[in-house]
Amino acid sequence: MRLGALRHYLGAVLTFSWVVRSDGHCRGLDRRALINLYEALDGANWTNNKNWNVTSGTPAENKVNDPCSIEKRWFGVGFTDPCEKYLDDIVGWGPETDYLAQVRGAGQGCFAGRITALNLHRNGLRGNLSNHPTLGDLTNLTYFDISWNQVEGAIPTQIGLINNIQTINLHHNLLSGTLPSELGTLNSLGPTFSEGCLVDDPCPEGEQMKMNDLNVGHNLISGSIPSEIGELVHLRILDMSNNELSGAVPSQLGKLSVLQLFYLRENHLNGSLPTELFPNMTALRYIMFQENEITGALPSEIGRLHELNELHMRANRLDAPLPSEIGELPVLTTIQLQDNRINGSIPATIGKLRALRHLDLYNNSMSGDIPSSIKELINLDQLYVQNDHLTPVRQRFCRMRIANVGKYNWRIVRDEYALFTSMSCPDMHDVDFTFNSLQASASYDATS
Repeated sequence: MRLGALRHYLGAVLTFSWVVRSDGHCRGLDRRALINLYEALDGANWTNNKNWNVTSGTPAENKVNDPCSIEKRWFGVGFTDPCEKYLDDIVGWGPETDYLAQVRGAGQGCFAGRITALNLHRNGLRGNLSNHPTLGDLTNLTYFDISWNQVEGAIPTQIGLINNIQTINLHHNLLSGTLPSELGTLNSLGPTFSEGCLVDDPCPEGEQMKMNDLNVGHNLISGSIPSEIGELVHLRILDMSNNELSGAVPSQLGKLSVLQLFYLRENHLNGSLPTELFPNMTALRYIMFQENEITGALPSEIGRLHELNELHMRANRLDAPLPSEIGELPVLTTIQLQDNRINGSIPATIGKLRALRHLDLYNNSMSGDIPSSIKELINLDQLYVQNDHLTPVRQRFCRMRIANVGKYNWRIVRDEYALFTSMSCPDMHDVDFTFNSLQASASYDATS
């Protein structure tokens, strides 16, 4: 099952299975937040707004149309009613506490249902998310998905008040503005790691849910990546692809030690990658930074990413030699570094990548022959390099002219490396003369 389909399946499961027996009384602030969302995002014209009754009446009337009622379940809304003191009980003093007591009843925080999931992807949502400042009142929200809609505006800073979230999917919308630094405060208001639960408090021992998935890709978000996102240390998926983000990748993201998918492709990110970025990301499987403006070197610390499966950094401005440590990635299947300014030679350690299937170094400023270790890549299907690296081909087709067809899969060099290099070719033609763009040659067929 593809990742996107899996996300939506899990969202459906979360939304419609996290419904615990409830008396049909939803926390007042939660219901108000849902009503505000409905009004801000044109709820009357959603593809499906079944049972979303946002009219305000007497308490008895509101209870009949309560989002925490099993009989009146609002489309896309999941709810539950556990007692979790750090989320539900009314504590403190002052105007805010007085207001909560008025809305919910003093000491009654644990007797109201809580909204735990919103799954409204592909549902025709339109409007400005900036007009939803009460989003942070859904403090017990665990799953939030409004992807594949036409939601505009900036992500409200109040999102940082949510304290029990695992997944936020906002991708494929029209969101703009900058990413709020408050994203780094998600789930920061609960018990600490060392604090357990009280006898009358059945919350999971230790702390609340962990933020696993943050996806804001395919929007119009600009500005820099907030360094505070590095505080979301339980993230496994971070997707900010296809936005208007600029500036350097912050070194603080190196704290995301369990991250598996790291997608920053198709932005305007620049500067060099910090050396602090990769050393602790030992669970990382996919790096997708292509089509940015990143300069400098691929950090040598990338050699510590022993779970890395694919490396995509094509169409950047990398301008330093490849580190030899790139050969220390035992399960790597794909390297796409074409269309950069990488110099130096192809590291001989590349031959250690026995799982490699796709190697693309085309259109760089590299020099030297393809290393003999290329013959060790027994699973290689695609090999794209500049003509300058193809001395074995010039040896095999000695003093012949070969049509210059541009980018071409030279996997035959790996297949026949020993044969090609065993042939003697005195007075070999230079690269420019051998690969002649103006003249086709029978030699071309011989190499294909």
